[in-house]
Amino acid sequence: MLQLVLEALESAFGPDHLVTLLRLGMLAGVLERKGRHNKAEAICRRASEGSEKVLGRIIPTLLPASAG
Repeated sequence: MLQLVLEALESAFGPDHLVTLLRLGMLAGVLERKGRHNKAEAICRRASEGSEKVLGRIIPTLLPASAG
């Protein structure tokens, strides 16, 4: 079912739209819970690469420690 929704989103918005990429992540989670680890990993990588392409690389930064 989620696969059909994903195909509709890709058709409507395109494969690199944030809505599509978020749903890819959801699909990967479902596949992971069903034990389909290889497929889940491939889809998760696709979502990650697409997000990086759209948003740019996000580099974690350290927040200043608050004085206690």
